[in-house]
Amino acid sequence: MQEEEHQTLTQGAGLVDFSHRTHLELQGADRTVFLHNFCTNEIKLLQQGEGCEAFLLNPQGKVIGLVAIFCGPESLWIETVAGQGPTLHGHLDRYIIREDVEVHDRTAERREWLLAGANAPELLAAVTAAPVPETGHAHQDALIAGVPVSVRRVKWTPAPTFLVAMPADDFTAVGDGLRAAGARDCSLASYDRIRIEAGMPEFGRDVTVANLPQEVDRDDTAINFRKGCYLGQETVARIDALGHVNWRFTPLLLQADTAPTELLEFTLDGKVVGRMTSAAWSPERNSVIGLGYVRTAQAKPGAKFDSPAGPIQVGFDV
Repeated sequence: MQEEEHQTLTQGAGLVDFSHRTHLELQGADRTVFLHNFCTNEIKLLQQGEGCEAFLLNPQGKVIGLVAIFCGPESLWIETVAGQGPTLHGHLDRYIIREDVEVHDRTAERREWLLAGANAPELLAAVTAAPVPETGHAHQDALIAGVPVSVRRVKWTPAPTFLVAMPADDFTAVGDGLRAAGARDCSLASYDRIRIEAGMPEFGRDVTVANLPQEVDRDDTAINFRKGCYLGQETVARIDALGHVNWRFTPLLLQADTAPTELLEFTLDGKVVGRMTSAAWSPERNSVIGLGYVRTAQAKPGAKFDSPAGPIQVGFDV
């Protein structure tokens, strides 16, 4: 079954229930400048229909969120993993002083499907009769089964991937509309495998408040080093000036029959040099693929290490 779903999510049009995700909405005349001052990417230049990936940091420069941001006509939307609503809402709300901005946790009011696969753009074009976003974090309002939705393109898998967001009450109707157009249901576990294949980190598993943003290897997609000051920026700038971090996020290959379900540390000459944070079985490699952190000095492609579950190497290629 997982092989069929993997083929659907890469070569067809796979539909994954993302109803558990977190949704925040920022409104008010100062929303853009405000969010710009509390994340690592450039927000002030975003136009309606555009978006970006960004880290939210604490004052020490540690990561408290890895989020997708979407710019609408009257609001900015933040989308991220489940359970982040109270933390991120509280973090942003505490810094509002005189700014004309309101932060709303819309998680209970919004739902989302993920649609991925080579046929996903064609399916969306047919079912919405609207332009399909072509670049990362571009988004377009449309109708599916008569329901207003936001179609958002993300680069979270090796195939074309979209988030389809809508009011919570319309979640089932939109899913039925996508299925009627040819989408096939797939599990979160199958999505997780293609996420790992794409090297996409997930907050709470691969990224925590223990991490510095540059350790996560998303500099090109989530950090703008030319923007002005923002919360945690001093730490980011200091690391940029030094030119390196001690840990590097990287794909990993584990020679084992089953994927570990918990964090797996690995060693070199008896010393811990890394940890695997996400893992999934890969039939085509007859091994476990994963993501995790390796000491920068040891993070060379093909480098091999020991773990309680079996040998581990940097990179998916044997």
